Amino acid sequence: MAAKYLKQVYLSDADKPDRKMNGFAFKNDKGGYEISIPNPHTGKSFKTSTTPKWFTSIPGKDESVVCVFEGFWDFLTWMEMEKVITPPNTAYVLNSVSFAGQFAQEVLARVSHPKTLKLYMDNDNAGRMAAVQIAEALDGSGITIGTMEQRYSDYRDLSDLWMSRS
Repeated sequence: MAAKYLKQVYLSDADKPDRKMNGFAFKNDKGGYEISIPNPHTGKSFKTSTTPKWFTSIPGKDESVVCVFEGFWDFLTWMEMEKVITPPNTAYVLNSVSFAGQFAQEVLARVSHPKTLKLYMDNDNAGRMAAVQIAEALDGSGITIGTMEQRYSDYRDLSDLWMSRS
């Protein structure tokens, strides 16, 4: 399933050209990539991106419900949890909480607005602020907004919950 959404990338360190890094790239709607290079020794990832930086939309079968994720690992986790290859609902990956406002404007600009947004933000201040910004921008639009973090309230994000179960 991940192969449908990710590309494998190899990067070299400009200061140490012999040092090669293997990672994953997730394309955004403007042609840039979000890049994640996992470190198996620490369990963390180095994250970077190419320009232009933007959010990613993934069409789903049901456009009346839109699922919004802060990062692509959470989107892929959700897909794995739902046991699907194509999202049942349209999905957006913000790729940065700084795109919350632009995402909300995109939703309002659509010919047919979704009826429901499900927000899968991180359980941190930035995630909460992004959820508030989206909710405020869509206030009065008739769109029902639900925050889904109660599903993973004891974890940093949805993928952290999933990894804890592995």
